[in-house]
Amino acid sequence: MTTAHGWRTKVLAAIVAVATIFGMMQLVNTEEASANQGTLRPGCEWDLYNYYVQYCRVWSPSMGKDINVHIKAAPGGSNAGLYLLDGIRARDEYSGWVWGGNAPRALEHANVTMVAPAGGQSSFYTNWQRPAVSTERGVQNYQWETFLTEELPVYLEQNFGVSRSNNAIAGISMGGSAALSLAANHRDQFKQATVLSGYLQTSNIVMQTAIAGAQVNVGGYDPTAMWGPIGIPNEDRLRNDPSKLFDQMQGLPMYISSANGMPSQWSDPAALAADPAQLPPLIDASVLEALSRASTVVFEQQARAAGLDPKMKYSNDGVHSWQLWERDLVEASPQILSSLGV
Repeated sequence: MTTAHGWRTKVLAAIVAVATIFGMMQLVNTEEASANQGTLRPGCEWDLYNYYVQYCRVWSPSMGKDINVHIKAAPGGSNAGLYLLDGIRARDEYSGWVWGGNAPRALEHANVTMVAPAGGQSSFYTNWQRPAVSTERGVQNYQWETFLTEELPVYLEQNFGVSRSNNAIAGISMGGSAALSLAANHRDQFKQATVLSGYLQTSNIVMQTAIAGAQVNVGGYDPTAMWGPIGIPNEDRLRNDPSKLFDQMQGLPMYISSANGMPSQWSDPAALAADPAQLPPLIDASVLEALSRASTVVFEQQARAAGLDPKMKYSNDGVHSWQLWERDLVEASPQILSSLGV
């Protein structure tokens, strides 16, 4: 009896000791996560959105100014990063991904550093051939590819521990087109690309014309300053066209989605009934999403013919809206996180 009692006592003590060690490890991990998210980095202040989002000003030598970037450090301290790009109406003060798409909330527990730059209206997040002269905003020296692939990664590595080679990139609309071309042209930096309601044949003459019209409409830009005269397929235009980059995309995990432009719960019909003034924007959002759907279907056909296997999501209804993209980011997250090893 004494021997059995002693044996049980020793086993119980061992179990308690192991449980205590694991408890201490969990406490350390929690404290490390809290420290990683709760430490304010250089050039940053706490964002009003909360969720540990920091509002940082990152100097861009190529553009000659500070770029505002929302950054939420990885809760588990991983070295993975997720870049989020806005659409054509991008604001200089804040990213739509934060205040429209609620990305910090959607990624609250994802062990990845969220990186959402503000700015880039009508830019397609590319290096423009000439200064971007806007009738509304003056002269902008758009060198977005340089900022996103050379300058911002240095800041993120030094201050947030983000690896320069373990990132994913996602974008909506204009930003979706850019996300895919940036990922294709910088495979050493991006391991996955997500496109939500993008336009994926940007060198097609019909799409060139549509893009030019949009840039004139949004900011009053001269579209020829970006990739040159309309109708001329130069190198800059082709290397920013996802449908021309299939060789570079081999093996790249992709999540690509679009809706069909039909109003739904994602466009809040109750609000429309209460405020008929929302009808014109809703029509615009419907047309834009329908155009994206057509582009996306063609791109899937082209990609599969080239031997690629993108994950596709076609919604039965929905318009060009943050309600749609917030949902789709959540659905894309498993592939994003898996590709980054977190």
